[in-house]
Amino acid sequence: MTNAIIYRPLAMIALTTLLVGCFSGGAPALSPTGRRIQEMNERALQSVERQRFDDARTVLDEALRLATSLDDGPQQTLTLLNLARLERRLGRLPQAELLLDRARRTAAVTGYAADLAQETALLKIAQNNLPEAERWATIALKEEQGSMSGRRLNLLARIALLNGNNQEALRLAEQALGNANSFGMAEERANSLRIIGQVRSHEKRFDEAERLLNEALTLDRQQERPLKIAADLEALAQLMEMKGHAEQSREFRQRARMVRESSTAPRGGL
Repeated sequence: MTNAIIYRPLAMIALTTLLVGCFSGGAPALSPTGRRIQEMNERALQSVERQRFDDARTVLDEALRLATSLDDGPQQTLTLLNLARLERRLGRLPQAELLLDRARRTAAVTGYAADLAQETALLKIAQNNLPEAERWATIALKEEQGSMSGRRLNLLARIALLNGNNQEALRLAEQALGNANSFGMAEERANSLRIIGQVRSHEKRFDEAERLLNEALTLDRQQERPLKIAADLEALAQLMEMKGHAEQSREFRQRARMVRESSTAPRGGL
């Protein structure tokens, strides 16, 4: 899998990744139309990053039409998963569930079983069903056949954090960090650092928490991921609030809001 993540605010940050390009089991050779479909998924990701959701849906609908016309199972699954992520990001949970049901028919044989389980877990988080979210996230980790174990572990860590199980969240995030370091995955490294920083905040190890969160922020800036930058700033705002620094907390929240608003490009923009 390549990187591409849509984010929810802070504690609900879900690895809402749009998939682009390949899957865990290794990518087959692509036809020219197959490459075009993947490029369309990448364009949809760019639209999502700028919160141009109508544009993203239009592109993904066309990608799905092309994949279906070629009876291309892997590309159909890829695009259905991205459509499900988009609907979840917009809060249209029943529509997301229907798209996941369609993707489930081909996910196992096209190499997307881990991604399907991950997205199902994220949907369960959005539905406030944490036990089911944990079950599906565990399946995602079990099904992972490639280099994305860090992504799966980070999701389990976030669920543990939402459950208030800080030590389990720390254990999982540290495992994910090791995996991200091994595979040079800056995005997952940032996710791990953010979670560990949040745990340290709860432990009142404020200096360490601030260092970790700032490191995550630096990585996300390097990756040019506005929504993740906003999540880092919100985590820093929460930290400052815990420290009793109300003014600094407000400043971080204002910066996060400005990042989110500025990431929305006008229609037809870059």
